[in-house]
Amino acid sequence: MEQKIKIEPCKDECVSGFSQNMKSFLESKATELKGIGEDKDQVFLLSFHDDGVVWGKVQFNEAENELITSGDVENGSFKLVETPSPEFRYETLQELRLFGDNGQLHIWRKSETEFEGSLALESYLKDFEPIDEKQVLHGTDCESENGNFMIVCDGSEGLKHAFPLVDRSKFGNSKRPLRLHVKHYIEYDTDGCARIAFSRLVNVSVEGV
Repeated sequence: MEQKIKIEPCKDECVSGFSQNMKSFLESKATELKGIGEDKDQVFLLSFHDDGVVWGKVQFNEAENELITSGDVENGSFKLVETPSPEFRYETLQELRLFGDNGQLHIWRKSETEFEGSLALESYLKDFEPIDEKQVLHGTDCESENGNFMIVCDGSEGLKHAFPLVDRSKFGNSKRPLRLHVKHYIEYDTDGCARIAFSRLVNVSVEGV
């Protein structure tokens, strides 16, 4: 029998709080998305805006979670190198993914004043065969960092973005060490033919090459 991926709609109650305060809403959802164990208890943000791409990550504290974004970084904290990230703003947001080892929250703009979303947790997807993929991201050089983000570029005049991890030791020799971890979920039809039914973001890393 053909199985169906269960994706929980994130409408009405879920998304109504998002429009009032994006950061608080996402901070409240982050704990549900993180995994357990070393390198699995991290939650990241990737959002697309009219004026560019914003990266972010959640810092988990006893009192409350805190989402910090590449748009929060003040000019000068990157050793006088200006961050290429726009501000994380509701007015310019088109789509975002908040993701960790245990799941992904996906929110997208439906109209000028409305957003919709979906929540995919590992507990929904445990019956499907997963395939892991590491996608190579832009960045051959690390220009600067401030402890939370590093500005990377392809060559001296290439595309720049502020990445939410810091490890300058992996750069060099024109290699691209940044990785975006993606998990694909396989389902089979009645004839036994396989297809990718759903994909989600899981993690990011800086790896030696």
